[in-house]
Amino acid sequence: MIGCVMGWMRVATIVVAAMAAGWLFAFVAHRGPMVAPDPAVRAPAKPPPATEPTEPLTATAREATSPREPAVPQPPRTVSQPGAAAEPGDALVLRRARFEADFGASFEKAAGRAPPEHVVDREWIRLRDVLAQMPAGLGGREGLADAERRRTIEIDGRDDMLALLADPERQRDRAALQSDPEALARLFAHRTEGPVVDGPHRLSDSEPVPDGTTLQFGPGVHRVSWAAIGNGGTHAPRDLTIRGAGMNATLLELSDFSTRDVLVNLHLRDCTIDGNNDGAFDLRREAASVQADRVRFVRFDAGHGGCYILSAAGGAFYARDCIFAGGYGRSPGLGHLLRNIDLARYERCTFERLRYLILDQAPATFSQCLFRDCPRDQALLESEGQSRVPRTAVVEGCTVEVTLPEMSTGNETNFRRSLTELFPDAR
Repeated sequence: MIGCVMGWMRVATIVVAAMAAGWLFAFVAHRGPMVAPDPAVRAPAKPPPATEPTEPLTATAREATSPREPAVPQPPRTVSQPGAAAEPGDALVLRRARFEADFGASFEKAAGRAPPEHVVDREWIRLRDVLAQMPAGLGGREGLADAERRRTIEIDGRDDMLALLADPERQRDRAALQSDPEALARLFAHRTEGPVVDGPHRLSDSEPVPDGTTLQFGPGVHRVSWAAIGNGGTHAPRDLTIRGAGMNATLLELSDFSTRDVLVNLHLRDCTIDGNNDGAFDLRREAASVQADRVRFVRFDAGHGGCYILSAAGGAFYARDCIFAGGYGRSPGLGHLLRNIDLARYERCTFERLRYLILDQAPATFSQCLFRDCPRDQALLESEGQSRVPRTAVVEGCTVEVTLPEMSTGNETNFRRSLTELFPDAR
């Protein structure tokens, strides 16, 4: 039942994306600020024909007399006026009301019930983010190039992992780094130190989380929204730490962790991270550097194309004493770890009940790791001289363990288990 509802929610999300595309088309076509019509604002008067009224039509009137019906809901628009506010309050309320009506109708048709308030809020924020990107996109390449220059200057000044990966002259250092934990620790170290705060309390605040903050979560199940951390998903705090009370005590639901900004040195500590049958960290547009210590990752095995623990446009991943546990997702064992990552290192990590091959997912070093009930990796690790291990993988003192009966890549029943065995309050 839950899987069905989640499927219908994905359909509703697609409908919202279509609505957003229509609104963006309207913005491009008219090149004017998306604000509510002001009766006091008139278009410049023109000598009217004898059969035409002398009073010029407002934008609202023109829409009313237009013979064409819009294919999708479009935001209200008006005549541009120098010095006019870009987003008056009345226009924002009007747009939100129209969005709630359209999204609510689509969601109810797909799921058979009204959308939860937090879902409406989340999709509204995503739509606002898309619209907020339009001026830079319409302004052409200069605005985008300027943003890229500022980001490059920031990364170079930090001299951390992302700076190394962005420097063409240091490309040869990557292979050596995979086997140099001390150098990796220096490159992943935080450059900004901030406050240690209570995670649930801080995320209830509307202000963005500052760089260097440590969000502390106690025992229990917590929903951590990237919209609350990263200013609606448009900004990623640098040197952020998310820390729990232990991987057997704290469960963090992070399935919407996504940002259009570079994710710089995110540290994860002492918790279990629930991908909720989706990708835990989805940053396909930007690079990311993520370090995890004593973290268990679960429910990233959903069998679809987006179920990665970390998907980014380049970057690095460093895991120590972590558990990558398959079997808890919708398609037990069918989950990936990394996509488009330039460098990874796993130290003393355990990989459990994973039916996809782990050894070939990124240029990575596996040091003192345990592969438990991972049939594809087991076959490569047990090959003579480990000759079948991919060239992109460095294996140092890893072991294999088999605990499931009749283990095979197609036997889903043996791989399945419930997250409530670890956290009775998990959804």
